[in-house]
Amino acid sequence: MKRCPKCGSNSSVCDSREQGDRIMRRRDCTKLGCRTGWTTYEVDSSYIKHIQELHEKIKQLKELMTSI
Repeated sequence: MKRCPKCGSNSSVCDSREQGDRIMRRRDCTKLGCRTGWTTYEVDSSYIKHIQELHEKIKQLKELMTSI
């Protein structure tokens, strides 16, 4: 269960859609009076690993460029 980023209450999913390699979920706070809405994206863990590898390569390139 995702919590509201504003008040910390529970949330509910009001819309869910696949977008390529991820799932977009539109969420609303369930607390009366808060009415906060936000979007979350779910991706496969292999995608996260790929992004981490790219960040490491960028870091290495920056270090190489500063040493020249």
